[in-house]
Amino acid sequence: MARYLLYYRRVMMHNMRLLLASCFLLAGCQFTESMKGVNEPSPTPYVPKNVYAAGYLSGIKRVALLPVYYEEELAPHLETMDATLDSELTRKGRFEVVPVTRNTMKDLFGAYQFSSVSMLPDNLLTKIREESNADAILFIDITHFSPYKPLSVGIRAKLVDVRDGKILWAFDDLFDAGSPSVAYSATQFQRYHDRASYPLDTSSTILQSPRKFMKYVAFEVFKSLPSQRSL
Repeated sequence: MARYLLYYRRVMMHNMRLLLASCFLLAGCQFTESMKGVNEPSPTPYVPKNVYAAGYLSGIKRVALLPVYYEEELAPHLETMDATLDSELTRKGRFEVVPVTRNTMKDLFGAYQFSSVSMLPDNLLTKIREESNADAILFIDITHFSPYKPLSVGIRAKLVDVRDGKILWAFDDLFDAGSPSVAYSATQFQRYHDRASYPLDTSSTILQSPRKFMKYVAFEVFKSLPSQRSL
């Protein structure tokens, strides 16, 4: 009987050790899984490279913002794009923004929009200056637009002095949310710069919403604008 009890005790101790070892192993696996990615470095933020600036925006106090140019001139998302770009450009505070409506363009020139790389009416700069009293005109072309995941927006922009037609600033780039650096920059924008609009939204919904993603694109584009010359 004593031998049987001793044997039983040894078996129980062995099973207990196996059970404890299994628990520690399972806990370790769960901890490792929970820590997965914690020490992985964040992607490098996206920095647009195709940007030109002639220098400070000396004397540019008011800018006429033309309607966004897109190959489908009456596409339903264009009004939202116009409003988003106007809002983000105004938020930058580099100059006063005077948006020119599509109807105004149609009345003045017989067309709702003009591309920055197309033939322009001879009197466009003069007419826009008379209409808005602007010092410069901002052309913005949407060269690519995909509202499906991964979202992507191609944008080309030119700031033109109405006095002499000189290009003061130009931008041309593609923002593709399929790129880890673009996706990271977009989510950082939503987290730190756009919380007033979506105070309870801490997820990466910006990568799923064309409207929100366009706000990020506008932010990056206008961030590259030259500053006013210090007096």
